[in-house]
Amino acid sequence: ISKKPVDHPFGPFSDRFTEIQHKFGPFKPIKQAKKKLEEANKKLKNNQKATQS
Repeated sequence: ISKKPVDHPFGPFSDRFTEIQHKFGPFKPIKQAKKKLEEANKKLKNNQKATQS
């Protein structure tokens, strides 16, 4: 679900944005939220690797 393009018109979605916004935009807030989530997940994975070592 999280790998769907931001303009994919059909749910379910992994974010809080509506189906209408995914269809017609604006897409910039969706892209920003997706990037922020990916960065947070990356930090979490790095922290988990550090604690396992």
